[in-house]
Amino acid sequence: MSHPILTVTFQKPEAFRFVWIKYVRGFDPSQHCAKCLVGENSKALKYGEIKDITRATLKEHHSPFIYICGVTDWYEWNLHVAGYWRDGELSQFEDERVNVRVENFHRIEISTAGNPPAAKEFAMCRCWQFGWTAFSETPKPVEL
Repeated sequence: MSHPILTVTFQKPEAFRFVWIKYVRGFDPSQHCAKCLVGENSKALKYGEIKDITRATLKEHHSPFIYICGVTDWYEWNLHVAGYWRDGELSQFEDERVNVRVENFHRIEISTAGNPPAAKEFAMCRCWQFGWTAFSETPKPVEL
């Protein structure tokens, strides 16, 4: 099985406050943003660093998912690329700020379908939405 190979090119790096990549192996529904995704950060991009990456092999940790997040000043413009290993598949995200290309990777579209009503900081958080559905077996609190 081939590992995901990541290439990131920033056309407008100043658009991002910080960027991170995490190997996700669990979900903590009591947290939101990066803290809700249980796992280890990749060293391919140090937490907060904004730089181009050329063909970095993502194999530092074992996890079912990889999550790439770019935080901006506007929530709606945050970058979210989540997915899992899949030999031979290519996933790509591109806009005027950044181009993210991941070989051997199946991208998962993040959806609010099936998420319960929650406080705004949870309900609007793409990381939390992803964790809620990707780790459906995780015990969830009765009230949020």
